[in-house]
Amino acid sequence: MNTAEQIYQCVKSLPEAQAQEVLTFIEFLTFKQQQPNQSTLAAMQAAERGEYETVTLDELKQQWHEA
Repeated sequence: MNTAEQIYQCVKSLPEAQAQEVLTFIEFLTFKQQQPNQSTLAAMQAAERGEYETVTLDELKQQWHEA
């Protein structure tokens, strides 16, 4: 049995709320592995300097999908 199958076996017996926590953690690990694109890095650097710009959710989604 591989690791993914072992995780599935463990998670399928959990209550829904705890299974959701596991899913959230997996999504966090996946997110953490991804490299931010240049516009995201520039926005983060500007925020460090206290320079903020208004960005819509649609703009963020577009930037994310361009990466």
